Amino acid sequence: MNLLFLIFSCYNLLKYRWDFAFHYSTFILGAFILVLSSLFYFSQLLNDKDEIDVKFNLKFWITTGLLLFYVGMIPLTIFSEQFDGNNEIRIVILVTLNLILYACYSIGFILCKPTKD
Repeated sequence: MNLLFLIFSCYNLLKYRWDFAFHYSTFILGAFILVLSSLFYFSQLLNDKDEIDVKFNLKFWITTGLLLFYVGMIPLTIFSEQFDGNNEIRIVILVTLNLILYACYSIGFILCKPTKD
């Protein structure tokens, strides 16, 4: 999957000649790959025979934050042309998604901080 993304990214960079425009198709492909990887991680976590307390698992919190963020960002990016006239809704959605992402990160770092002996 990473090789596919790398090839697609290089193709887009060469096609659009390194201009400073946002490459929507590259972002969407990368987001889909990240969502699929997150779902694969959760599938492995559910099928694991050892019981893991996910509350204290930093990988769980990071993956949860990334999954929730990109599940919201994919449709927002795809339909970004519809938000041209009403940018306030787009900003509210972006801020909310960022709050969710960094809240998951913060919860993970707080719950998983190492104890000093």
